[in-house]
Amino acid sequence: MITSVNHPKVKAWAKLQQKKERTQSGTFLVVGDHLIEEAQRADALLEVLVCEPQPKYPQAHVLSPHVMKKIIGTDVPIAGVVKKKHPVSSRQRGLVLDRVQDPGNVGTLLRSAVAFGFDWVVLYQCADLYSLKVVSSTQGALFQCDCEIIDTLEALDRYRSSHVWLATTLDGTPEIPLVEGPLLVLLGNEGAGLDPTLIEKADHQITIATQTVESLNVAVAGSIVMYQLKK
Repeated sequence: MITSVNHPKVKAWAKLQQKKERTQSGTFLVVGDHLIEEAQRADALLEVLVCEPQPKYPQAHVLSPHVMKKIIGTDVPIAGVVKKKHPVSSRQRGLVLDRVQDPGNVGTLLRSAVAFGFDWVVLYQCADLYSLKVVSSTQGALFQCDCEIIDTLEALDRYRSSHVWLATTLDGTPEIPLVEGPLLVLLGNEGAGLDPTLIEKADHQITIATQTVESLNVAVAGSIVMYQLKK
């Protein structure tokens, strides 16, 4: 059992709470048995950390609870170290997240994308995909979705001629067009909405009609649009 927070491995694992370290190492942390199983299914699991020995993970590192808390930041009984790995998709149906900052929203949208047949998510200046909060919110969908992180919105231009772009705005049409071919659904920042340059390039602007509220949470809105396009 590892009982010291000064153990070299503990220091290395704890550093994975930092985005810079996750980027440099190509690894990140997951918490809970379900996410560890999903990572293992995706052949992305590197190491398992437990507070009590577990027969199904005979090679797991056993840590004292205070050491586990040093690594994860909260009291958890099991965690994993995972390599960044995503399936390669045809990139036919994509979801673009423009500056979506809430980790729960990012995670929920990845789950909905997988649930409704979207094989690809593009993220621009969003909450870090590999933070513990986002990873936990995806409930494993992270390992089933082709995720592309872009540095500029211009990087999307390569898909301009091949995909139909649907921009979610507050003053679009309530009728969501049924698109059978390649498409991109564009979702904007929780407060500011979509970048105007994306709206200008979109083929359609769509709005979900509501009765007593002005707008919906971005994760709810995105999920509804993807469901409608699945029908």
